[in-house]
Amino acid sequence: MYVDFSKAVNQINHTTLFQALEHKGIHRRFLKVLKSMYSCVKTTAGITGFFPYTIATRHGDKSSSTIFDLFMDELSSLLRVNCSTGIFITEDIPDIICLMFADDVANCAETVVKLQQQINIIDMFCIRTGMEINLDKTEIIVFRNGGPLRRYERWTYGNQTINVTLLYKYIGLIFNPKLS
Repeated sequence: MYVDFSKAVNQINHTTLFQALEHKGIHRRFLKVLKSMYSCVKTTAGITGFFPYTIATRHGDKSSSTIFDLFMDELSSLLRVNCSTGIFITEDIPDIICLMFADDVANCAETVVKLQQQINIIDMFCIRTGMEINLDKTEIIVFRNGGPLRRYERWTYGNQTINVTLLYKYIGLIFNPKLS
């Protein structure tokens, strides 16, 4: 399943962001610096005074992508803790539950039930963090040797059905059900 978060960097609530960073073990002194960075903004007229600025990472700031990655790693951790298995590769590598690149997330599961479990965890993550999924761009592709979808191969996010597709482009690669 390929998950598209709506305006991901613009949806992050600062309180939730700082809690996630603290949970990741970011030192309190560094968190204090980050909180300070997010309390004032530099403009062409100079540095502003304090004003409520409670969502989004700082656009154009080199640290924003790292901060966002640390925030999104919380989702990866939730999936790892709450989902027993993903896709087996080798004994030396833990099962792959999801792949993340910036605000794109590709979830992997071997069964309908396990993928729905991951979707439910993503839903809980979104509720807790204020993030939103763009269901128009979120799609599932079922990898198999052929044949139509089975009747039970349906997934929902909240009360909405997630589209199942036959082709999906992810980080420049085009995937089809046969991986050919």
